[in-house]
Amino acid sequence: MRWMGLFVLGALAATLGDRGHVAFGVLSYPDSVQPWWVFPEMGLAAVGLSWSWTRFPGSGGEGTLSLREALGPALWFLGAYGATSPLSQWPVLLTLGLLGLFCARAWHEKLSKTTLSYCVAVAIGGAGAEILISSAGLFAYTQPDWGLVPMWLPMLYLHVALATRAIGRALS
Repeated sequence: MRWMGLFVLGALAATLGDRGHVAFGVLSYPDSVQPWWVFPEMGLAAVGLSWSWTRFPGSGGEGTLSLREALGPALWFLGAYGATSPLSQWPVLLTLGLLGLFCARAWHEKLSKTTLSYCVAVAIGGAGAEILISSAGLFAYTQPDWGLVPMWLPMLYLHVALATRAIGRALS
């Protein structure tokens, strides 16, 4: 039941963030309307990434978190996601800001090599998945820098990884 709740909350939050991207002209859809499949895609991503942390090699030693403890990393991600809409006009500054914030969080939390590896894997995988979806013509970023996506996107996925790691620890 908790994973279903994550599906719904993750889908709602990320679908609203995606709508922000459309409203600010960060990305567009072929019919100029956010399609129906965005909601389930975002829900599946929330569940899949949170579950993936629980199966990531070396992740078992960190223990569990309460849902309340997982809220902080989730809110950091939502703040970073929300910032990408209005700040996407300055991609270099946004990239450096997201990366700097991640580095500060990594230093403050004393992240393990395992966690850092997971974050990099999510950043590469998430950006790669968006490149594939975009290359299929399902949406397009208006200012792509690398392979159909903006340069700041992998840095946003670093924050996704910290949120899904915390959620995975809370739900496992």
